[in-house]
Amino acid sequence: MSNTQKRKILYGRTLRELQKQIKFQEQAAYVPISAVKFYENEKYPYQILVEEKWLAKGRNHGIK
Repeated sequence: MSNTQKRKILYGRTLRELQKQIKFQEQAAYVPISAVKFYENEKYPYQILVEEKWLAKGRNHGIK
C-alpha cells in the first residue's frame, strides 16, 4: 500500500459539502487529522487531511 492510500486530502466547494465527504470517509475507515482549512481563490476552497484509522490511533482529532 502506498502513502497516498494511507492519507488523502478531501475537497469541498462549501463547508457542508466537505462535511458530507468527511462523514462518508469515516465509514470507509478514515479520520480527520487536521483542521478544516479555507483557501481563497481555489475551485474547492475547503480542505482537510484524513488518514486511515489504524494509523491515527492516539492522536487528537477535531474539526473546526
